Amino acid sequence: RKSAVSILLFKKENSIHCILTQRKKYEGVHSQQVSFPGGKMDLSDVNLEDTARRESFEEILLPKEHGILLTELSDIYIPVSQFVVKPFVFYIDELPILKAEEREVDEIFSFDIFRLLENETIQSTDIKLAKGIRKNVPYFAINDKVVWGATAMILSELRAILKRF
Repeated sequence: RKSAVSILLFKKENSIHCILTQRKKYEGVHSQQVSFPGGKMDLSDVNLEDTARRESFEEILLPKEHGILLTELSDIYIPVSQFVVKPFVFYIDELPILKAEEREVDEIFSFDIFRLLENETIQSTDIKLAKGIRKNVPYFAINDKVVWGATAMILSELRAILKRF
């Protein structure tokens, strides 16, 4: 199953920040996880970039025409939901007022992407899952949140790109 997410970058306080969301609590494998705005491809979507833009509008009210596409990152397969996720990196000149979709998104927040280069941002913990506990899972400690799983893998690729500069 195809899906796409938006890595939304914007200038803030003489640096570059990135948008993340925290999902609502619900009965499902991704309940309360930190994620990028995004979701599954609909039949009405022209392509996966369109999916990322549509989902960003639905989840955080980012207008579809906002954001210059900078690049795409590597596809990631998520076994528990059987989705292949395509990450798209967008730059937004001026961030509009965003609003969380009340059924899906609990919180919208941003962080300075250069925090990804700080070694203390990468930590590990035990994660409680429906089928048991996963031990010693690596995560990014961002804004007092545990950012793990597919979102952390995408952030790891973004970190590798930043390290080149």
